[in-house]
Amino acid sequence: MSMKLIYEVSELVKGVVEESVNESSNKPDKAYYITGIFSTIGEKNRNGRIYSREIWEKEIERYSKEVASNSRNSLMEWEHPERSYVDQMAAIAKIVEIKIEGKYVIGKAKLLNNERANHLKNLIDEGIPIGVSSRGVGEVGEGGIVKKFKLITYAGVS
Repeated sequence: MSMKLIYEVSELVKGVVEESVNESSNKPDKAYYITGIFSTIGEKNRNGRIYSREIWEKEIERYSKEVASNSRNSLMEWEHPERSYVDQMAAIAKIVEIKIEGKYVIGKAKLLNNERANHLKNLIDEGIPIGVSSRGVGEVGEGGIVKKFKLITYAGVS
């Protein structure tokens, strides 16, 4: 059986705005983040699949290195492109934190400054939650149990 693209849609996450003052211009700066539950461990998710703790621990340990090295896989795209690589020019955010807490993968991603990401910033300003979904390749067995999985990245979803 070959590995195929699989997605996991998590709960909606919240948008957070962090404000500061730019020291050189003395003008306010806003940084927009999406933060919250990025994946669920050991329970049936919204796509009807179950990812084990072992899979997520292995993948988050590996993926944390992608985040730390600023690889293109640390970038998020909007919705789910039908490909197993990340297109840097289609990125909306960069994941800056990823960790496991209890039965969840918790993440934080900083929105970039481009047209598509700016649309999301407007939604955040209006209090509209954003969805997050994992994108990876893997195999799903009976009962929706994920047998193999390699995380590519996360995506923002509507």
